[in-house]
Amino acid sequence: KSGEAINHFCDPVSALLRVEVKAGRNIINLDDDDGSDPYVEVVLVQPDGTEHKQQTHYIDDATDPEWNRTFNFIAAKPYSSELIFRVYDYDGATSYDDLIGEVKIPISKLKLHTGIGQAPEREWHTLLDAKGKDADAEGTKYGDLQIRAYLDEEYFEHLHGGNTSKAVGRLTVDVLEGI
Repeated sequence: KSGEAINHFCDPVSALLRVEVKAGRNIINLDDDDGSDPYVEVVLVQPDGTEHKQQTHYIDDATDPEWNRTFNFIAAKPYSSELIFRVYDYDGATSYDDLIGEVKIPISKLKLHTGIGQAPEREWHTLLDAKGKDADAEGTKYGDLQIRAYLDEEYFEHLHGGNTSKAVGRLTVDVLEGI
């Protein structure tokens, strides 16, 4: 009928996957100088094997690098994708970069973040090699990676004018002002 609000409700079918790569700790030195030149490749691996990649910049001669980078991906339900953090030693444009270690996290294990409150805490994760070991043959640890990764199912609802009444046809606009 004319003048009646149409209400809807549906579970979100996708979410924003927010990934923050903060820092590394005790990253193994693969170079002959003061430290590796580490960077992090963040990969979202879909169930069909498709990979979506983003990466930090490399930091020269660092065992405790700080990247402070945030990346966004879109994740779809059922959350069966995997998030992989690969730490490499940058060796220049003319040679292949060496894989230092990686961290794998199924996104189904990530926390759901709702509202505007504090995001989940950052956590330290141990880098592992392809065999799942945390150290090389001499016993030197590969290091640790500090990250925060979470799913935000409300993000797209907010962007598309979602509101508490679930009424279709209304547009909510947020104005964000810089300081």
